[in-house]
Amino acid sequence: MKKALLLVVSTMLMTISATSAIAHKDTPGIMGEHDMTGTVSQLDHKKGTFALQTKGGPTLNLHFPADQIKDVKNGDTITVHLGFTKEGGTEKK
Repeated sequence: MKKALLLVVSTMLMTISATSAIAHKDTPGIMGEHDMTGTVSQLDHKKGTFALQTKGGPTLNLHFPADQIKDVKNGDTITVHLGFTKEGGTEKK
C-alpha cells in the first residue's frame, strides 16, 4: 500500500510540474524569459514584498501574493523565473 501511495504522489508531482512548464511556455507574448537566483532580504510577509540580491547583479524589489511567500525567510536563497509581455500582446517568435 505504501508503494502504491508513493507512486501516486510521485506521478501527481511530475504531472503538476510538467503542466506548469508547458502552460508557461505556451503563453503567447512572453518575452525575455530567464531565471535569477539570489538572497532574500527586506521581507514583508503582510505586503508580500521582498528584495532579492542577485549573485553578481542588481537587487530586485519583488511582489508576490502574500500567502505564496509565507514560508520564505530573510537569508533564503531562491530562484525567480522572469518574463514579460508588452501592452497589446506581442507574439513570441
